[in-house]
Amino acid sequence: MRNLPCAYAFAFIVTVIVSASGSGPPRVFEFAFPPEVALGDEILVGCVVKKGSSGPYHISWQKDGRAIESNDHLSVSGQSKASTALRIAGVRPGDIGNYTCVARNSFGSDSFTAPLTVHGETNFFRT
Repeated sequence: MRNLPCAYAFAFIVTVIVSASGSGPPRVFEFAFPPEVALGDEILVGCVVKKGSSGPYHISWQKDGRAIESNDHLSVSGQSKASTALRIAGVRPGDIGNYTCVARNSFGSDSFTAPLTVHGETNFFRT
């Protein structure tokens, strides 16, 4: 773990533009976590759905294939018609893993997965 002279929380935001609507299943735009995440950093990453129909959409987040339930550490917010955000308050070693945004509508579903890695950390015991 790094020693810093002052305690700062860093927020990283990924912004994506929503495209025009059509009909069919949703398409999740690619997203990525910042490349230099350190323990204790605050992360905010967005999931945006290319409109595949008039909706409605159900958008959810998973970590390593398991649904994420909001709590003080991990929270899902801002769920609108075509977007939502995942916030990690103070990255911990247990947060290392693969995060998936899943979008569903009456025509089908789509998902995108991105890895969260922590600079200088490895997680050998993850299954």
